[in-house]
Amino acid sequence: MKLRNLTLALAATAALAATAQQRIAVVNMQELLNAMPERVLAQKQLNDLSDQYNREYKAVQQDFDNKYALYQGLDANTPATIRERRVQELQQGNERAEQFLAQHRPTLLSASRSSTPPFASA
Repeated sequence: MKLRNLTLALAATAALAATAQQRIAVVNMQELLNAMPERVLAQKQLNDLSDQYNREYKAVQQDFDNKYALYQGLDANTPATIRERRVQELQQGNERAEQFLAQHRPTLLSASRSSTPPFASA
């Protein structure tokens, strides 16, 4: 009987000792992500894509600015048909700029989201 009680006491002590050894860890996810070589490559690709879109958008803006300068340079003697044509060109340039933004902004956001895990912002 004493042996049985002693065995039960040892088993209970062993169980308590096993549960007492559980550890709690804190992981700095940002530091972990920054240490990953894949993150550097993904960030470079995202930056390259962003730079490409910025160059293309600046070209669209420059085209619009040039057309606007031509429109502003028209004198009072310019026929109405030419004025109307310049206004149409300005409207088309504005539409192209809006389409460019509508098309490429979601692409850039999607690329940004796919290159970083969802828990990276936490």
